[in-house]
Amino acid sequence: MLRKTLNKGELCGRASCALAAILSLAFLTLVHAALDNSTELYIKDDLTVFGVEGTLSDPDAEVKGFTVFGATQAAYAGAVAGPGNVVVNGYLAVSSGAYFAAASTFSSAANLFVGDGAPGQLLQRTGSGSFVWISTPTLGDGLGSHVATTTLNMAGYQLVNVSTITTLGENIVLSPYSAGGNYNFAISIGSGSYNNYTEGVGVGYFASGNYSGGLGVGYNASGNYSNGVGLGYNASGNYTSGVGVGNSA
Repeated sequence: MLRKTLNKGELCGRASCALAAILSLAFLTLVHAALDNSTELYIKDDLTVFGVEGTLSDPDAEVKGFTVFGATQAAYAGAVAGPGNVVVNGYLAVSSGAYFAAASTFSSAANLFVGDGAPGQLLQRTGSGSFVWISTPTLGDGLGSHVATTTLNMAGYQLVNVSTITTLGENIVLSPYSAGGNYNFAISIGSGSYNNYTEGVGVGYFASGNYSGGLGVGYNASGNYSNGVGLGYNASGNYTSGVGVGNSA
């Protein structure tokens, strides 16, 4: 391995020696072609590149191989040794912006810091691709303002503190069992209350089959129709404005 150490004073006061050392490295590179010839050039203190006319194909300073800035060690987290790859073993400050063409990894979310914003705010993407801070109330009340595309499944949870419930559909069904058969502005309230239709109303356990304006209120108050009203246990079969009140009325 050929080593040459150049002190700052030598670079400034003995330019011919520095030039000779660099030319010798170039000569060795030509001799060994593309092979690593194990030549190392040490420069103490400062190295300044004054070129300012570099181009994309001919930069002012070129480093082709694997580069480490800072202390070298046996391994670096996330680093891959290879041509063009760079490790910064210390702090990196970028004053004019950076572009990342592929995925970037941070060891944890706690290592991400943004200089502005307020606690509790969230980032939202804009149409231009940038991000802005928004407050959580901006997102709405958690349900959002939207048109549902499927059944709202409360998974057994209750709706509480409701001011008004407005329905634009034909039927109202409040029953833990099948709501089948309710249609044409029917109302079914109670366990097993179903199959009320054409403005029929059933209120109570298995209050069903009330139709054409029929009203059944009570356990199994069913089959009331044509404006008939059944009120009570098994109050059924009241029709044509008839009213039945009591047990099996």
